[in-house]
Amino acid sequence: QGIDVQPEIMIPLVAYSSEYAQQEKIVRDTASGVFDRTGLGISYKVGTMIEL
Repeated sequence: QGIDVQPEIMIPLVAYSSEYAQQEKIVRDTASGVFDRTGLGISYKVGTMIEL
């Protein structure tokens, strides 16, 4: 408590935008369920890892 956290959840090895959208929905639905159960919530980002 009292610590400013800014999580960034990165989804690896995504080849198609539809694949990313599906995985992002899973992450956000899971986080929403946790927030509902705990009565807590935080801001977070979801993105993809791209290695060049």
